Amino acid sequence: MRYNVAQFLMEPVGSQWDFQVNEEAVLETGVKERVQGHLQLTHFNKSIWARAELDVEVDEVCGRCLKSFRQPIHASIDETFQHAVTTKRDEDAGPPEAGNVELFIDESDTLDLREVLRQYLILNHPVKSLCRPDCKGICLFCGSDRNLNQCQCQKQSSDPRWARLVALGSRSGEQP
Repeated sequence: MRYNVAQFLMEPVGSQWDFQVNEEAVLETGVKERVQGHLQLTHFNKSIWARAELDVEVDEVCGRCLKSFRQPIHASIDETFQHAVTTKRDEDAGPPEAGNVELFIDESDTLDLREVLRQYLILNHPVKSLCRPDCKGICLFCGSDRNLNQCQCQKQSSDPRWARLVALGSRSGEQP
């Protein structure tokens, strides 16, 4: 996810480079993940506009059944990167701010998209990861996987205040 843009910065303003991305990158957990998609770079005056549609699959744990699975995440990147050397020489703009260092092309003319991609993946990560939409999870009492079989344990409420309500349900023929 690192691109040498030295030659690109010498091209006329408005020039575009297109890339089909299919590479491994170390993102969040220190594990290499396969990144696939399309990247387009557009040269502007003293900057590069990066637009990308990227897909990554990361290892996750289901929030209901606690099984490991591969979670696909899509990131639509749309960012402008300033050249750090130009910015330092420009009197109107100060040096790169500490919080926005990832939005700069470094002194060796390398555009690094790893940190930006990592942040976009965090933003697009589901709040609760599920191995499948209809996952039934595990039984709260015995811990068996309800996706594989129906739990046969005796479900008892630990709170005695619910005892009368449970008794009403069992008199009407319903299972608690």
